Amino acid sequence: SAEMLSQLRISGRGRCRRLWRALSTAASTSTGHPASICVVGAGPAGFYTAESLLRMAQGRFTLKVSIVERLVVPFGLVRFGVAPDHPEVKYVEKFFQSLLENPSVEFFGNVTVGVDVTVPELMEMYDAVVLACGAESDRDLGLPSEHLQNIFSARDFVGWYNAHPDLTNLSVDLSKTTDAVVIGNGNVALDIARILMRNYEEFAKT
Repeated sequence: SAEMLSQLRISGRGRCRRLWRALSTAASTSTGHPASICVVGAGPAGFYTAESLLRMAQGRFTLKVSIVERLVVPFGLVRFGVAPDHPEVKYVEKFFQSLLENPSVEFFGNVTVGVDVTVPELMEMYDAVVLACGAESDRDLGLPSEHLQNIFSARDFVGWYNAHPDLTNLSVDLSKTTDAVVIGNGNVALDIARILMRNYEEFAKT
């Protein structure tokens, strides 16, 4: 509802204000050390969070940002979720890469929060921690036989055709497939339908 959306916006603004207040306080009370923040997740949400905070801190105080990612490489959904025939959308990777070249930003890949390091440990090391990680599991539809061979969630199938390291061994067999059914009509469903209809030659240049 409109009331719920309004409450979410107010809640989001409140969290942003608390985060900014924590960083400002850390900067004002530190003895020559910059304020520091750890962003967990190197997808678009993580990078835009880092960019926004650095821009807000510019001219006010020095801020160091660490971006921590479970995968070895950054960029999240831009790398593993955007269809390969949409290079104009993937172009934002250049902006993210320029952020990684900022001396105030450091990237730590192949680090699983909760395994290699815990959130309380991160909170001991940084003035603030932002969890900007996405969904890593599927929601079953509860349909009979939905786990049979050649039935996939959109998350798995998109990850597979984008060579997500978790899904390179997904058992997809399209060699004798003549028909496919996509449940849903959002942008990801349309991407999948379009990908299924294209041939190898069309993807060779991507």
